[in-house]
Amino acid sequence: MDCNRVLNEIKRTLKSNGIVYFGVDVYPPEIARLRGEYQIKNIIFDVQHPHTFTVESFEKLTDENSFNVIERYPMQPSGKGDESERYCVYVTQV
Repeated sequence: MDCNRVLNEIKRTLKSNGIVYFGVDVYPPEIARLRGEYQIKNIIFDVQHPHTFTVESFEKLTDENSFNVIERYPMQPSGKGDESERYCVYVTQV
């Protein structure tokens, strides 16, 4: 549930010059804002994916945890049937 804790554990176990692949479902900013409001009210739409990201918020999270995006892939449908898309990136430690 704690994204920062997960990223810290990845950093701790990642070999020097190691690369991590992330595939994250992201939403347009307005949908992400609404989902965030619903999550605060304990109305969860996706129990398996409790965090709502935009491309910008995910990249901010990785940046704040000392990861650098080294490659981005074109967006793909997430397959969830909502307005999310799958954002895939390779990152390395700064």
